[in-house]
Amino acid sequence: MRALRGMALAGLLWRWWALAALLELGLALPPALLWHQWLGGALANRYAQGELFANLSSTFRFDHRAQIGALESNASLWLGCAALLAMLGGIFFAGGWAELALDGQERRVIERAGSGARRFFWRYVRVWLGTLLLLALWSWTLFDWPWNKVVLSWILRLPESSGDRLENLTSEWSAVALQLAQAGVYALGVALVLACADYARLRIANAQGRSALVGWFGALWMVARHPLRTLGPLAGILGAEVALVALASWYARGQEGVLVAGTSQMHAVWILVATTVLLTFLRCWLRGARYLAGAEVLREHGF
Repeated sequence: MRALRGMALAGLLWRWWALAALLELGLALPPALLWHQWLGGALANRYAQGELFANLSSTFRFDHRAQIGALESNASLWLGCAALLAMLGGIFFAGGWAELALDGQERRVIERAGSGARRFFWRYVRVWLGTLLLLALWSWTLFDWPWNKVVLSWILRLPESSGDRLENLTSEWSAVALQLAQAGVYALGVALVLACADYARLRIANAQGRSALVGWFGALWMVARHPLRTLGPLAGILGAEVALVALASWYARGQEGVLVAGTSQMHAVWILVATTVLLTFLRCWLRGARYLAGAEVLREHGF
C-alpha cells in the first residue's frame, strides 16, 4: 500500500519529475544530433531511397569505417560526460524529492523542491561517493577474488585454470545455473545498496544532518532491524519499474521488426522515439515515488 500511495503522490508532484526527465533527454540529445548530422551528409544522394532505412549495410560500415570510428569516439566522450552530469543531476533532484517527501505539502512544488535540492546537494554528493564505494566493493566481492576463492575453490573445489574454470563442471547446465545465481545475488546486493542510499538521504534530510557517514550507518541499521518494513515498499516500486521496462522492451522489439520487414515505415521510428521519451518520464516518476514511500516509512515508525 505504501508503494501505491507513493506512486499516487508522486503523480501529483509531476512538475519535479518532469524536469528530471527533460534533463536526461537533453543530455542524450547532442550525440543523437551528431549522428544525425553526419549521416545526413554521408547518405545524401549516394544510396537508393530506403536502402539503408532499417539498418546500415556491412558495405556502408566498411566504406565509412574511419569516420564511424571517429564519430563513435566523439560520441562516447560526450556520453561519458553526460553520464556524470546525469548522476549529479540525480543528486540534485534527490534533494528536491527529500524536501517534498518530508514537508507534507503539495503547493509551490518547484520552489520547495529547488530549495531542498540546493540545501542537500553537497551532503548527497558524499552519500553518492559512499554508494559508489560500496558498489565497487560488492562488484569486487562477486566477480573477483572472494567469489573465486570461496565459491569456486572452497565450495565447488574447481581446480585452478588459466581459462574459464567453469569448464570443469560436470554439465553446461551447472555452469549456466552458477552464472545465473551469481548475477542474481549481485543484482540483489545492488538493489539493497541503492535502497540504503535512499534511506540515508531521507534520514539526513529528516534530521537536518550533515554527516553522510551517520546517514549511511543509520540507514544500514534501520534496514537490518526492520527489513520487511523498510524494503517492502521500495521492492514494490522496483518491481513496477522492472515490469515497465520489460513491457517497453517487448513493444520496441516489435516495432524494430516492422523496420526490418519494410523500408518506409517511418511511423515505427516515431513510435520508438515516443516509447523512449515516455519510459524516461515514467522512470523519473517512479524514482520520486521511492522517496515518498520511504519517507512514509520514516514517519510511521519513527526511524
